[in-house]
This record gives sequence, C-alpha cells and structure tokens, in this order.
Amino acid sequence: MTDVHTPASNPIPSEESEKTSTTGGSEVQRECSSCHVSIVSNLDANDSRHATEDHDYIHANWVDGYREPKKFILTQAPLGQTINQFWNMIWQEKCSVVVSMIQMFDVNGAEWTISYIPKRTGEERNAGDIKLIHCGTRCIRRTYDATLIKAIRNGSERRLLHLCYFAWGHRGTPRNPTEVLNFIADLNCNRELLVKEAVAAGWLKANENSPIVVHCITGVARSATLVALDICLKKLDDTANRPCGPLADVEDVVMRIRTQRAMAVQKAEMYLFLHLAVFEYAVRQRYIAEETYSEVDIGGFFYEPRHEEQEGLRTESLSSSNTSDSKDKDASTKRDQQDEKPSTQKK
Repeated sequence: MTDVHTPASNPIPSEESEKTSTTGGSEVQRECSSCHVSIVSNLDANDSRHATEDHDYIHANWVDGYREPKKFILTQAPLGQTINQFWNMIWQEKCSVVVSMIQMFDVNGAEWTISYIPKRTGEERNAGDIKLIHCGTRCIRRTYDATLIKAIRNGSERRLLHLCYFAWGHRGTPRNPTEVLNFIADLNCNRELLVKEAVAAGWLKANENSPIVVHCITGVARSATLVALDICLKKLDDTANRPCGPLADVEDVVMRIRTQRAMAVQKAEMYLFLHLAVFEYAVRQRYIAEETYSEVDIGGFFYEPRHEEQEGLRTESLSSSNTSDSKDKDASTKRDQQDEKPSTQKK
C-alpha cells in the first residue's frame, strides 16, 4: 500500500440514535422532500437517480465547502440494497476519497453497518459492474483506518482512499477536538495528492471537481459535523490575516449546510464540540495573539454542572442537618428549664 500522508502527525504544539431503515433507499424519509440537491445519475444540475425496484434515488446531497462548490457529498451509510448505487455514485461523480464516521462494530462486537469495501488486503468484491480490490490498510494514530481501494469498471482503473474514523464513541462527541482536527488535515492533504494522481492518470480533468463522500448512519449527524468543522477551519485560515481578524460563525455555517442537506448537525453537543474545536484550532495556528490568549483563564473556563449540583445538595443537607440539630438543642434546653422550675418553688 502506498503511504497515506499524515501531515497532522506533527501538529503545531499546543449514537447515532437514528434507526436504520430496512426498506427503500432512505433512513430519514421525512428529509427527502426538503433536500433539493440530491445526486442524480443523468447528471442534472442538482439531482441524480439510481433506480432500484423500490425507489428511484440515492439519499445523498452535494454540500459546498468554503469557497469550493460541491466539495462534499453528504450521504447516509449504504443499505444492503443500495451498495451498488453507492459505488455507482462514487464512480459517476469521480470521487477520490470516501469518509466513514461510523465505528464498524458496536459494543457487543456486532457490525454497526453493512460493509461495502473488501475487508482484507488482496480481497476483491463486486458492486454491480464495478470491481473493488483491497490494496492495503493502515491504522493512523489509533483514530482511523486508511484503506487504499482500486476500482475497475469496463477496463478503466481508479485508485481511491477510504477513511474510517472510529475514535468517535457511540454516544456524545470525542473527548477533545485534537484528533478530529488532525484527521481533517490528513483528509485534505490526501485528497489533494489523489486528485493530482487522477489528473495524471487521465480519468479526471485539470480543475475538475472530485467531491469527498462523507457519511455516518444518516448523513446528518457526525458527517455533517465534520463538514461544518472543515468549513469553519478553512474560513479561519482565509480570514486570519485580514484587517477584521480571523472569523468563524458556527451557526451561519450550519444554517448554510442545512439549505443543502436538511437536518444537518442535529444535537446540542455537536454545536458545543464545533465551538471548542474552532477555539483549539485558532490557538494552535496562532490566530489568537499570545497577549490576548494569556488574558484568558482556561483553568476556570469550564465547569461541571453535576459536580456543582452535588455540592449544592451537600450544602443543603448540611444546612438542614444544622437546623435540625439546633432545633433539637433548643427543645432540650426548654425541657431542662421546665424541670428546674418545680424544684425552685419547693425550696
């Protein structure tokens, strides 16, 4: 296997709750009417259809990158009956990188999603009339697997990279943004190299688009979060040296993505993660001046609500206990005084 380039290996110092459908081509049926830029095989400006007996589309959408139209294709994970259409889309749109944001196995060891690439070096499998050959896999920094795939159709050969990011747990978000930032750096670097290789091989024209396919289970959660983060980072890079300074508006980025992929970035923790990742990237890239950064007390930047609630309950309990002890003490004193009065009268 040709080496996967990992520029982020030397960085600057510093759930899915949706249910997989078993029928049709979409796991999020209510989303279909909202998405006006589905990918289509007749190469219509906005739509692409990959017909089966059950449906006439594959649930995928073009999403613009930062100042790069149609940089991404956001899609759901392939279903059993849509693997052929999935690979047909990859071939048709001349994609050189496919990104999976799904852990391949669940907590019980069962496969989390249907496998759509060969599993071992040298292994082959067919997706319709496309032959796929596994050319080798490398595990990068214990966060993702990079697999080189050779795709052959009607005698034409293409090499593409499949990246499976497995370090995002089944629930919540990554514990820190660092490796996701590194992953995005690796992703963009390898895409650039593969595009140059494709142009040299003749199956991609110079300046022709080669979108990145990104999916999670539904194509609107982790995958959309990754795309949003890439856009924010590119915007930071582009605006860092402008008079206005580095700019990144997470809300605006997500809202723009939603005009192309409905329901993108679903959960509150994903928004929080995006802000933390943007903050870390700005610090790593020295986009925040050291004198400014030194004025921010990172140590007191976070708090744990549960911890505070427990402290509050403990304080309340102690207060209640002290009040109770005080009342008992007062009652005991009164009893003693009442006992003393008769003895004084007798004397």
